[in-house]
Amino acid sequence: MKALLKTITITITLLATACGWHLRGALILPPDLQSMYISARDNYSGIAAELKRTLEANNIEVAQSSSQAQMTMHIIEERNDRRTASVSSGGLASEYELSMDVTYKITDSNNNILVPEKTATVIRSYSFDPNSVTSATQEEQILRQEMRSDVIQQMARALRFMQPAETGSKALETNSSSAIIDSGSEIQAEATQ
Repeated sequence: MKALLKTITITITLLATACGWHLRGALILPPDLQSMYISARDNYSGIAAELKRTLEANNIEVAQSSSQAQMTMHIIEERNDRRTASVSSGGLASEYELSMDVTYKITDSNNNILVPEKTATVIRSYSFDPNSVTSATQEEQILRQEMRSDVIQQMARALRFMQPAETGSKALETNSSSAIIDSGSEIQAEATQ
């Protein structure tokens, strides 16, 4: 009986990993990525600090300068908003919507653009009870932490799906570009000069 249970467990695990399933929060990065520099207006912002922790947790060196790193993640802008999503019959807010937008781009050590400027966006909502302000504040903090993790996941996907340089370290250089994910999970860049 134990052998059958063990066989079933191993089979399910192999099937789940074979189809690309992974634990939520697990970061899948390019296997050859060894170091990255984080460039941000505020190096201690929530996104920059969380990104540094995430890279270090995945055994990727966070470099002290862009010349010491394989790639640089430029965090251009970080916006956090909260708006009233619904009101109660008494005219008080009963639900809030949180949004987080992070605009970024990725360059190599020669400042060639690997991933053109993109915006990662996450939106969440939560119920607000004016009689329990403390728990609503804690819920908002937890949601914001989860939103930062989701934004970092989007940024990591951009790294994972970027096209390798076609010749040496030559990267896609354009005045404007857009990236499209096709059904084969590859990114095709359409560039216009």
